[in-house]
Amino acid sequence: MHFVITRLGVVLLVLCLPLSAGRLANTGIAYKQFARILDASANDPNKQDAALQFLASIALNKPGETTAMAYAKEIIRADPFDTPFYKENTVRREAFYAIGRLGTPAALGFLQGITPSQFRDEDREYLWPAAQIALSDARQMQLPNLHERTRYLASLLARTGDDGTNGQVTGWATEQLCNLGALDLLPEVAAAYKRRSSAKAAEYAEYCRERMWVVVSHPDRPTALASALTVENAANNSRLVYWAIHELKKYRQPSATARVDAYIQELIALPRSSPYRKAAMEKIVIYEMNMLQYLRVK
Repeated sequence: MHFVITRLGVVLLVLCLPLSAGRLANTGIAYKQFARILDASANDPNKQDAALQFLASIALNKPGETTAMAYAKEIIRADPFDTPFYKENTVRREAFYAIGRLGTPAALGFLQGITPSQFRDEDREYLWPAAQIALSDARQMQLPNLHERTRYLASLLARTGDDGTNGQVTGWATEQLCNLGALDLLPEVAAAYKRRSSAKAAEYAEYCRERMWVVVSHPDRPTALASALTVENAANNSRLVYWAIHELKKYRQPSATARVDAYIQELIALPRSSPYRKAAMEKIVIYEMNMLQYLRVK
């Protein structure tokens, strides 16, 4: 099957993505909707409590308190418990992650109270690691500065024992350190990669190093991220480009979106004689297909 997609004035013919793209779509939609709820509740304790109650109701698949549900429905314009979408494990997982990003003392208390027994057997393997990652995120949100946050994350790299997460908390911590630009902890991150996947440890560590250098390249994070958006990287280091674009999109601000749009326009405008054009355009197609899943949320 083929789709013809018009984006940014260009018509592209591409192969249909596999069925697994449905999960990617649900994850993207849930992330964006829950991010809107967090944005709307920022710096307002009452709204933060309502956001927590709503997100907890999704994470545990239990209707929440009436006021909280009404508040959230006003933002996302849907009744979660009349919509099967919000009962899917991919969406419930995103709700846990959003609670971690909320990072209030109440959110931390809620996550500390979660136990494996609260999940059905068929859901536990998927949702328990998400709850533990969210707990770690909420804990780091309580720390006063970047130095203490990176030290806390580093402590998770040495986490041992069977905590039921199959190493996912450690994996999350390594990615956080990469995205925060903790260059001084790169040896510890590389060692953690080696323990998890010795065959690809060097590749993972190199990708982490690339991200770290981007982050520390400028004190203004959006400017630093935008430095990775080059024509050469589009053709030869697409994973770094995808990461930088994803990080910029997290800001959900017109200025960040404008940086991404200007970059894509630059790639589209490449002359046919450019040695980067073919590879860059192919990778834009793949990326834009994934982004369409996010555009479904208005």
